Amino acid sequence: METLLWYKRLGIGKEGFDDDLNELHAKIIFLYMKLSDLITENAVKFGRAFHSRDHARDYVIGSIAGSEESYLITDNVKHFRWLSGMVQVMTPEEFVYRYVKKSIFNKG
Repeated sequence: METLLWYKRLGIGKEGFDDDLNELHAKIIFLYMKLSDLITENAVKFGRAFHSRDHARDYVIGSIAGSEESYLITDNVKHFRWLSGMVQVMTPEEFVYRYVKKSIFNKG
């Protein structure tokens, strides 16, 4: 949602967002038991350093990114420090600058 907002602010819109997601082979993930186990294991493993009571949803998001071996786009980069070395975490602005901006200028 955060990244879609940046696409809209830059005038690229949802269609451009969907096109880029397709190009990146991104997909929507639904929870299942194996992933639920991974999420709770990460919450236990990293919970002392990164308080799970404050950011429990971040363990869900980060665990999914890790299980998919993808990168994570969020404004809350600091909430995902526990993923260091496992998943590349970047802000929506960084994502747009690195991946979208280049494709826009290369199309013309």
